[in-house]
Amino acid sequence: MIEVRKVYKRFETTESPVLQDIDATIQKGEFVALLGKSGSGKSTLMYIMSTLDTPTSGQVLFNKIPVQSMNLPSLHQFRNTHIGFVFQFHYLLPELSSLENVLMPTRKTKQERTRKELAINLLKEVGLGEKLHRLPRQLSGGEQQRVAIARALIMEPTYLFADEPTGNLDTANGDIVMNLLNRFNKENGTTIVMVTHDPDFARLAGRQIYLTDGKVSQST
Repeated sequence: MIEVRKVYKRFETTESPVLQDIDATIQKGEFVALLGKSGSGKSTLMYIMSTLDTPTSGQVLFNKIPVQSMNLPSLHQFRNTHIGFVFQFHYLLPELSSLENVLMPTRKTKQERTRKELAINLLKEVGLGEKLHRLPRQLSGGEQQRVAIARALIMEPTYLFADEPTGNLDTANGDIVMNLLNRFNKENGTTIVMVTHDPDFARLAGRQIYLTDGKVSQST
């Protein structure tokens, strides 16, 4: 379970706060979409939830444990073993193949060999079974994004945070990615928090949280 308690965020470069006293609870195994107009604070909230950013005030808790109480080694260990990230930009290593990029998270835990078959299957599932050994420069932008999504799932994370995972994909490939996320949510019990502008993809999530001017305006 993820709990957000009175989270407030202000950047030095902005006059108004980005987030204002956000309270939210995401239950284990939920698939939640964060929606709102550009500048509403949805991506900032997701980054704070995912431990990649810190609030100006307030708390984020995983299973009742505040993130602020974790020391840096514990936080890194928690991220490596329990959290997957999908960013708007793919951040692939240019010198590594698709398969090698997907397996990157496994190196820290020395599971590269044991998870290789899963990596291949994930790439096949996103339509890249014929491009396992292509370098990023040999792939389209949409293909690179699909590699990044497979990489986020390789450790079978407890929590997956996805910032516009289908933003660079056409409708067909967006459907493939959403089906994959839904499968992990239902079969693995992965808790997913996804930022999206696409109402059709948002409806595939079990719950939608709408942000307006840094506040939760609606939760359905």
